[in-house]
Amino acid sequence: MAQRILSDSHSDDAPGRLGYLRLLDLADRLLEAPELYMARDSQVRRDLDALPDECRTYFDPQPVPEWVDAELLAIASRVWDENMLVIIWVLYAASLPSCYLIAKGIPALYDSGKLAEKRFIYQRIYETGLMLEAVMEPGGISIVNDVRADAKPSAQRFMWGRGVIAARKVRMLHASMRYLLTHPRPPSAGTSPARRLTGLAPYDVSTLGEPVNQEDLAYTLLTFGFTIPRGLATWGCRLSGRENEAFLHTWRVVAHLMGVSADLVPTTWQDATELFGIIQGRQKAGSAMGRELTGTLTEFLADYLPQFLGPTLPSMLITSQLGPADAALILPTGHATPGPLLRAIFFCSLRVIRTYFWLTNGLIRFLPAVGNELGSTFRQAGDALVDSWRDDYQRLPFYIPATANAPWTDQRGVDPLIRTQLHAWRVRLFYTVVCGIVCLVAATLMGACFAVLVPLRAIGWIPSLDHVGWSHLVLIGAGIAAVYLGGLVILQRLVATLVRTRPGPPPPTPSASISRVAERRYHLRR
Repeated sequence: MAQRILSDSHSDDAPGRLGYLRLLDLADRLLEAPELYMARDSQVRRDLDALPDECRTYFDPQPVPEWVDAELLAIASRVWDENMLVIIWVLYAASLPSCYLIAKGIPALYDSGKLAEKRFIYQRIYETGLMLEAVMEPGGISIVNDVRADAKPSAQRFMWGRGVIAARKVRMLHASMRYLLTHPRPPSAGTSPARRLTGLAPYDVSTLGEPVNQEDLAYTLLTFGFTIPRGLATWGCRLSGRENEAFLHTWRVVAHLMGVSADLVPTTWQDATELFGIIQGRQKAGSAMGRELTGTLTEFLADYLPQFLGPTLPSMLITSQLGPADAALILPTGHATPGPLLRAIFFCSLRVIRTYFWLTNGLIRFLPAVGNELGSTFRQAGDALVDSWRDDYQRLPFYIPATANAPWTDQRGVDPLIRTQLHAWRVRLFYTVVCGIVCLVAATLMGACFAVLVPLRAIGWIPSLDHVGWSHLVLIGAGIAAVYLGGLVILQRLVATLVRTRPGPPPPTPSASISRVAERRYHLRR
């Protein structure tokens, strides 16, 4: 569908790019309120009905294959809720760098993703976070059973929700980028010589294969469904076998929605391990583009860090996930090497984090209410971090450009001062989140030690504690509880307060973006 629409974009009786953008505009509005799709009198529904037939039904609820398990989808959503913050870190340190290892797939990212320039990296990672959140959140992919005329359940099922809409939208984006990369449009009058050259550069299909092809898509989805659970385990957040299968199952559903061949979609954790290894064995290699993309990614995190950590911590995080051999293939040439002291601190920090997860998992097992509170807190902080990546371009997430490498433009009113304020705001938000996490981790570890020492003090097994009175122990326990509650308050209240103070203009609205496209087309026709 994308190919026909885009190839006919200059025809008066075809939807063209303007109609295509309108379809994606409606997808954005549906992501805000999917229920409007079912309301026949809603403006979203009327706008959809006004589109050509092939566009009108694109976001219909999708039939559910027999193998889809609603219980596994719910388990994966729970894992996301409880671990959103650390999943975001794994996305940064494992999922994205794993994509940069695939040498033949990198040129499509490089040409169309705006990932090679630091000024675009926030928006691109923001879009990835939005996709991940729409799929993984509770109800993101909902299964609805049909009902027969006699009110008995039907065998037919449908899936619906923000995750379904997001997956279908990204499928359309992939199809459009595949077409634009292999059918570059001639530059318009007034285009600079440099832009003319880059805009007309052909994509070498004979050497690189079809852009955004089935194997590339299968591998990319594995970097979510397989790499994220494995990355969580690397940092001590070990999921059960059932939870691993649930996470993988959710992204198997996404693969189905995005049109990936069933032969390339693993059904078990063992299958995923084997397929991931096979694709990496076929395509993994170092490349100049891969190093450039990874360099931009490390600069992204360095923006948040103090000067003494900025050059080294991002590469250490990536190395801890990929391993030294794979990390060496994509880390920029001449990147800063951490000294012995910093490596020792990083090693000890990982041990502390792993201990924290071990203790927290045990606590949640006995006190589910604590897990619910932590999950809610981490999700709020995670949502704030994802939103902080949004930049100030006149571009909605996953929007289709005029050409594969078309430039992005700033929103009205954005200037160097706004960008400086936005950077400072991101740093404050990041440090606030880190401060809250440090409080929770410290209180958990101190609380565990306290819970062990008090019984030993009571039975006299530690004589050196005999001089410590029970009133002092109560005060120590209250102090630990205060640190823990302080961490919750920081992540819940202070983060929310900071979010409301974000500098710069509000995010672009779909209708405004459509109007700009229509206005440009009008002036071109004049």
